[in-house]
Amino acid sequence: AGELDYFKIVDDKYADLLSQKGIALKRSLEQGLSFIGFNHTRSPFSDRNIRLAMRYAVNQVDYKNKALKTNQESANQFLPKNMFGRLELPFPDELSQDKIMALVNKSKYSKILKRKNYYLYKHAAYENPEEDRYLTSIFKKIGLNITVTTIPRDVFIKKWINKDYDIIYLKVIPDISDPDNF
Repeated sequence: AGELDYFKIVDDKYADLLSQKGIALKRSLEQGLSFIGFNHTRSPFSDRNIRLAMRYAVNQVDYKNKALKTNQESANQFLPKNMFGRLELPFPDELSQDKIMALVNKSKYSKILKRKNYYLYKHAAYENPEEDRYLTSIFKKIGLNITVTTIPRDVFIKKWINKDYDIIYLKVIPDISDPDNF
């Protein structure tokens, strides 16, 4: 009595403000797609071999079981062409670590990967520590040091529009229950 059990937040800025004040927010199930996009104008992500190695390093079953939340599914590729400019091939059947490293070694950036830290930016509303740990650990196996950084909505949008990112985690949600309405 006198306590609030549930209310729906539809404004991301309000959700960010509540989160910053330490109020724990619970998310409900929704339709939507999440993508990992690479800035193709920055090294090493301008090299297709690096992008392929990153994609192949993600084992879909492992990713779903260790990183995703209940009722989430793994997509068959990291990014949609219309959002990031290039369409990669769908995830293959599992590749061995040796084959993945062969792609990395074919890259012109293979010798300098470990010398730099790269950032994967996420909107604060999509924070998922299990997913973050999973992605950083699998990318580390191929020589990429990734730091996942959650940022407020306005900063996220500026980074995406201005292509001021190495890697970005983008989630799109239809405004009606139609997966084609993005």
